[in-house]
Amino acid sequence: GITSIYQNKWFKEYNLISDDFSSVIDSLNYDLTDVHYMNNKLVISHTNENSPEFQIYNIADGPFADTLTLINTIETPEIPNALYSTGDTLFVGMGNHGGVLVYNFENPDNVKEINWVATGFSIKELYWDPLYRWLLLSCGFQGVVVIELDESMQEVDSWVLNTSYAYAA
Repeated sequence: GITSIYQNKWFKEYNLISDDFSSVIDSLNYDLTDVHYMNNKLVISHTNENSPEFQIYNIADGPFADTLTLINTIETPEIPNALYSTGDTLFVGMGNHGGVLVYNFENPDNVKEINWVATGFSIKELYWDPLYRWLLLSCGFQGVVVIELDESMQEVDSWVLNTSYAYAA
């Protein structure tokens, strides 16, 4: 589990790294499930043990080092297990048969839900292929689910592949 995130200071002017690691986030949930970096944003899932949610942090260029600032906390119906993104779309795979929430991530201050797919499946890991527009979901004992999405992130077709257990697809 990840409980803290530390930052090593980079002094650009002197082109050196200090030995001082400062705590950026020191109160993460011990059961944190995934961390994803995209577009100078760090997305962290299951950040609160009492409420299913994920948090979005901005990574900004500072005078001595990059800084990490919380910009949004988004509650989900179930614990978010997996995060994946390309471009302005964020996929959040949830446990307890919660499926996948698809968000428009164009404005991290105002993240909007686009779609909710694969309800009834518990997601362990997910992968998005933007070329073929396929969303691959690893669902543990439920197997692998492949969902084809259109340009609006609406489901076109889906397939379930039975396996003994799918950790990753």
